[in-house]
Amino acid sequence: GGVVFTCLSHDIVAHEVTHALLDGLRAHFSTPTNADVLGFHEGFADVVATFQHFSYRDVVQAAIRGSKGSLEDGASLLSGIAHQFGSTLGSTRPLRTAFENFGKGEPKQYHRDMEAHEMGEILVQALFEAALTVFKRKTAQYVRLATGGTARLPEGDLPAELENILGEQASKIANHFLSICIRALDYCPPVDLD
Repeated sequence: GGVVFTCLSHDIVAHEVTHALLDGLRAHFSTPTNADVLGFHEGFADVVATFQHFSYRDVVQAAIRGSKGSLEDGASLLSGIAHQFGSTLGSTRPLRTAFENFGKGEPKQYHRDMEAHEMGEILVQALFEAALTVFKRKTAQYVRLATGGTARLPEGDLPAELENILGEQASKIANHFLSICIRALDYCPPVDLD
């Protein structure tokens, strides 16, 4: 019932600023020569907004704590985009998420007649899944050490040291993925991205 100022939403600001920066780097990416161009624009802006969540240590620690170190099991603080904006539309979910049906059946499939934001979600979800795979591989040894080799965490809170290690690794990996995505722009064609 209240007013939501989208200019105060970190996700929306990061998303929209990314559009502007992308326009500065690749001016013709805003020319819709095919459906993929606008889908990429939306997806790339969401990638930046999503991976920016990992630069806030308190948010990462809260997500690690709340999900018991399993980011695919409820770390919506990190994977959701524009939570408050989503609630203004009558949803209990964020506007978009990097975890749509993650690990539950078939992932969303690409087709050329998708709406640009929906097409962009496929890019975000693919990159987030790749980052999550790297996170699991990089942190498996710490989980094994913390569990005496079983890799099964006991009931209750995670040990603070493990929480810190998992949080640091998640932030580092997200930063690396974001850097890789930004650098990849140099390898994209100047127009008619497909």
